[in-house]
Amino acid sequence: MVIGPGGSGKSRLADRLGEVLGFDVIRLDLLFWKPGWQETDALEWEESQRSAAEADSWIVDGLHESTMHIWLKAADTLVFLDLSPLVCVWRVTRRRLDSEAPSEVPAGCEPAPFHRALAKFLFYQWEYRTRIRGRILSSLDLRRDDATVVVLRSGKEADAFVQTVSARGQEPAPA
Repeated sequence: MVIGPGGSGKSRLADRLGEVLGFDVIRLDLLFWKPGWQETDALEWEESQRSAAEADSWIVDGLHESTMHIWLKAADTLVFLDLSPLVCVWRVTRRRLDSEAPSEVPAGCEPAPFHRALAKFLFYQWEYRTRIRGRILSSLDLRRDDATVVVLRSGKEADAFVQTVSARGQEPAPA
């Protein structure tokens, strides 16, 4: 499981780990959003995740707090990207200003205008740091005895982690 705030590099890390380990990458945002930014019904959303989590091997990329418990329970390795909010804002800004559409945008969903999206993202970063991050850290602490928990605080640490996993050629060990 790869979790962290928007802009922390979840998708990039999940893709790299999926390639190294040969696992399918499940992108929660792509499963959740329907065309026109319509949310998936809550019961359907939870059931689709429970079904996906039953597979033998996977890497899940995303942070949907309402159903995070499904993945926290099912995952044997939890990778938390705990990057600075400034880094996350910079990455999202750079990605949004890039001329190519990001791969994380669900089919049939057009990104909001940059000025509106940035204001919403800044509010999300504040909410994440003040409310969500602490709950994630508490949830990770509860799994430390029966799962591998890795906290990465920079892009360099994420690169080193991928190298470690690649060198081992198997499931990740604590960093």
